[in-house]
Amino acid sequence: MLYLTVFLTILVSQQYSEPLDTTSFDSLSAEIETIDSVLDVVRGTPNEWPLLLRKAELLLEMGDTSRAKLTLNSLMRLDIDDSTAAKAYLLAAELAESDSAKAQILAEFSTKYPFASGRRDALLEAAALSEKIGMKRKALELRKMLASDYRDGRESQQCAIARLRLEVGDPQRAVLLAKRLMAYRSEQMQSVLFRGQLLLGDTVEALLNGFRSNSQEVKETEASILLKSGYWDYVVSMLSSAEPLSPRERAILSIALADIGEVELALGHVVQYELFDEFDSLGFPEMRRFFEAYEILNDMGDLDTAIALAAELPDTWPFLRLKADIVSKMADFGSDSLPYQLVTPLIEKSYYPKERTLLKIYRWMLDHGDYPNAAKLEVELSKYGYAPPKSVMQRLEEFKAYAQRLYEATGDTSYAVEAARWDSILSDLVQFKIDSLQERFDVLLTKIDSLLEDGDTVAAWSLLKLFDWNGFSLDEEDAAKTVELAFKLRRYAEAESLAVQYLRTYQAAPHRKDVLKLLGLVYVALGKFEEAVLPLYGLVGEDREATNAFAYVAINLGHPEIVKKLDGLSPNLKLRAAVRSGDLSIAKNVELGMLDESLLREFLVLLAEREPDRAFKLADSLKVSYILRAEMAVVYALKKGDFEFAKKNALSARSFYRIGVAYMRRGKGKEDLDSALVYLQKAFDMGELADAAFKIGSIHYAQNRPRKAIEFYRLALKCDTLKPLAFYNIGMAFKSLGEIDSATRYLNIVVDSFGTDEISLDAENSLAFIYQDELSDFDRALRLWNDLEGELQSYDDEVELKYWKAEALLASNRTNQALLEYLKVVKAKPKGDNWRATAMLKAAKIYAILGKSRKAEKLFRQLIDERGPGDQLSIVAEQELQKLNLEDEQ
Repeated sequence: MLYLTVFLTILVSQQYSEPLDTTSFDSLSAEIETIDSVLDVVRGTPNEWPLLLRKAELLLEMGDTSRAKLTLNSLMRLDIDDSTAAKAYLLAAELAESDSAKAQILAEFSTKYPFASGRRDALLEAAALSEKIGMKRKALELRKMLASDYRDGRESQQCAIARLRLEVGDPQRAVLLAKRLMAYRSEQMQSVLFRGQLLLGDTVEALLNGFRSNSQEVKETEASILLKSGYWDYVVSMLSSAEPLSPRERAILSIALADIGEVELALGHVVQYELFDEFDSLGFPEMRRFFEAYEILNDMGDLDTAIALAAELPDTWPFLRLKADIVSKMADFGSDSLPYQLVTPLIEKSYYPKERTLLKIYRWMLDHGDYPNAAKLEVELSKYGYAPPKSVMQRLEEFKAYAQRLYEATGDTSYAVEAARWDSILSDLVQFKIDSLQERFDVLLTKIDSLLEDGDTVAAWSLLKLFDWNGFSLDEEDAAKTVELAFKLRRYAEAESLAVQYLRTYQAAPHRKDVLKLLGLVYVALGKFEEAVLPLYGLVGEDREATNAFAYVAINLGHPEIVKKLDGLSPNLKLRAAVRSGDLSIAKNVELGMLDESLLREFLVLLAEREPDRAFKLADSLKVSYILRAEMAVVYALKKGDFEFAKKNALSARSFYRIGVAYMRRGKGKEDLDSALVYLQKAFDMGELADAAFKIGSIHYAQNRPRKAIEFYRLALKCDTLKPLAFYNIGMAFKSLGEIDSATRYLNIVVDSFGTDEISLDAENSLAFIYQDELSDFDRALRLWNDLEGELQSYDDEVELKYWKAEALLASNRTNQALLEYLKVVKAKPKGDNWRATAMLKAAKIYAILGKSRKAEKLFRQLIDERGPGDQLSIVAEQELQKLNLEDEQ
């Protein structure tokens, strides 16, 4: 009987290794019955696999899809070979009734059979289907497998990983990947980078990175962020001329138009393009009611409904504008009653044009005999000059009296002149019977201008401070003038405060762009470059001064490439951008005498790195300072390798630092490191703190003094650009000391705080090794390996990661998974590679443990053939082969 079973097994194996010839059977059913009878004999052997596959194919030919699926499911539950798996799973995927089921089948096939033919295409389709049905995390997992397992098209998959990282709520890793992949599909990655930085709250960097992008996604996000930041006029100017607009962009434009007071035009966009659903998606569901209320009002139809709708809206901009519009129109049309539920917030809140709306309400109250409410409103209107306070006159009298007393006490005639000046201003105010605060301001403006022409900025500022600049004392135009005057007087802190107050109060006003520009220029003057970006951003291309200021800001924030996109810039700015970006082709053609000392130094240092002879001669011919000439001599000497000449000319901390770094780079043993330490210490002592401290720490670390290294790395933490690497190095120094808790604490700081910095990947990698090797926390190590998979810079790094991942899986008794990872290393590495050989040996041992002796023997012999009989790994493989043979004999 045993002989018959073996005979049938061999016969069936031969007969069904190829599709059966259906012509030898009377019908498909008869063939299926024959297969079923043979299956009873070969159940549990590899000969079962092709029979089940053939049965499924025959059932499909008969149109029996349900039984075909059941047969395929039975086959896929078995541990089948790659060839059979490819056919079975791909056939099952074709029969799947939904995208979700198909994605699940293809993903399972790709995971269980990493070396089967068609696996890559299956992964691609599974990833695409997962995205289509909203399974973003599953799609991310599949894309990472594609990026780490296949060299070809790896960058394309990493771009998809960056995008998916953003969509699953991991903007830090998305930004990190996008930065690395900008050269590849830059427009797509620019969109990821832009949106990721916005989600991280880095608005300024996002706008600079996405500056003038052609990406639709970037433009929509840019318009949205500017809208939410209150820069409505920018949004209008940006989108009004940009056709065609997407529905989302048009909705944003409509809201911006409403915000600047162009309500009818905004309504026209909404009605014409039916944008109400877009407002819901933008987070402005109230805007639907805003436009509905205004539409009813415009038709002068159901006013009660319009008023009720408007009353329910929040007392914020732009809804206050709606309420003001309704009340103003009712007053203009001679309405017999006013909706006081709308009037109350108009009195209490800030908006533009508040004074005009309040004056209309005030006059309506007087005309209709509502004297009690009119009297209450007078208090608010007094802030606008309609019932002027007497404080201004009183202050002028005080200035005059004080100057007169000083003259009488000292006899100094300059005080008499000052007293006469105040008296003249008072006379003007009295002579022209100026009763309103506004008219007094106009007179004072003339006086201030006169004082500025005379150079008397102190007196001009004293006059300007007479007024209470809380946003309500003046009309919009004169409030803007106060900002301009403060700027001209170089009272930048006061100008900033006035500008901010103006922008809050006059939220849609004619001089808003002028004040935005002034605010941007104030920030530039104060060195607040990040704050200057938003005020200047929307004026680029419209205003020459603002454009130049924006270019200067971009250069100082590390984005000199933006200058190439701007027209009409000054030569100095172009040169500054060229120097900062390392492009000396422009710099060589510009008059170098235009440069200030710091920029000239940057130019000469750059030039010295490339053309030391020319830089050295140029420094001398330009008559630069003695210190700069000496520094050029040091740069020149080090470029030539003449350390003695460099040391003779070293005067500054920067020069000593250069010499120290040069010794480090030369690296001729301990002597060079000791010399480097001497000169870096000199630089450190003279104030070249963070850079020198970091380099000193690195030397101590290299010379096996980790505690001393930690001391200096901590000093380097004062420098923001060095922080990520300094934290990382401190962590690694603690690791070398065996202080694992401190090591993991510092490395986790890098991962948590600098997620968009390249060093964070190294920190994750180092943490994975610590958790795996030092703490035996294999689950945590695996989480890190899985997180890194598909995102490392090189394919070789990915393959090595698979090896260490396999080690963690093996140590945590996940043997089958470990085997797959070892085999991936074997497949990815060329013959002779040590990673391949070690992975091959470990995979063979796992096969032996699992009882798959033939596969184990095959790998052991392959390893011996590749490495040669005398190799250490070959010796181990031969020993394992002997064990295997003994077990087989037993």
